[in-house]
Amino acid sequence: MNERQWRTVVVDKRARLYYSLGAMKIKTPDGKTQRVPLYNVCAIMIVSHSVRISSFLIDQLRQRNVALSFCDSNKMPCAELVGYSQTNLTAARLKEQIEWSQQAKALVWGRIIQLKLIAQRNALRDLKLPIDERRWTKFISLNAPEECPNREGLAARIYFNTLFGKDFKRLGKTKAHGNAISLNRQSRDNVPDNPLAPLIEQINSALNYGYAILRSAMTRELTLRGFNPALGLAHCGGTNPFNLTYDLIEPFRPFVDKIVFARIGLPFNRDFKRELIAVLNVLAQYDNKNAVMMEIMKYYISDAVRSLRTGKNHIQEIQFITPNIV
Repeated sequence: MNERQWRTVVVDKRARLYYSLGAMKIKTPDGKTQRVPLYNVCAIMIVSHSVRISSFLIDQLRQRNVALSFCDSNKMPCAELVGYSQTNLTAARLKEQIEWSQQAKALVWGRIIQLKLIAQRNALRDLKLPIDERRWTKFISLNAPEECPNREGLAARIYFNTLFGKDFKRLGKTKAHGNAISLNRQSRDNVPDNPLAPLIEQINSALNYGYAILRSAMTRELTLRGFNPALGLAHCGGTNPFNLTYDLIEPFRPFVDKIVFARIGLPFNRDFKRELIAVLNVLAQYDNKNAVMMEIMKYYISDAVRSLRTGKNHIQEIQFITPNIV
């Protein structure tokens, strides 16, 4: 597979972006212009607040289904461009989503959690970290939907403490940045001599950054098929426009976790972020097919939708096979 098809462009300096003859032109203040053909671009991330982008380029990106993401003042992904309608099946897909049975949604959600647990166990194995095989086998074997919250929560605590130490606490986006300073200062006030607080904050920021990359890619694939990412299976926040996205990205999170683990203690700088963005080019296996992550997501979504339609499981395990990720 040609990796150029999955190119991600990061614009982190002052520039003007515009469209010309099938390409995005990037013009910098020094007068230099770089031409980036759009046929092999899957995503563009705008990091700098000194970037001007033409409305015509935005429309061309929408037509080509290129994900366009923007970062906040902390250089964390905060918004993305999603077209109103990527397909003429949008209304039919919305009706289908509303009619998915609770039984089918519970079955798919249980399978998603199972795949996430398998991926977490495999990540610990790959990193040669201590793991209680019997306990993880029990976590993975539980199939009752009502067991999902309990086993997922307990497994997550064990998993993250094994990866990042017993003092590590997972903070979501709104806790790890945005309100990060106040919340983490509050934590430091409670434990004033905790030298690990800055490291914990950095790890959470890196995880959230990587998860945002996954979210953008998954949302793009869902909207291309006409599905509304706000209508979720288990996630059902009334103010969350990405409920379904957050449901489906769960098994992919450990791919980001491994990258963050490999760079613990290193500055959360441009190189670190570029490596997280490159998670979309990681080679993986799904249903005996080897492909980059972006392609794997397509197979996975197709099987998840098929399971929701039939009430039977069709979702396969995702295997991480890139040898040099750590």
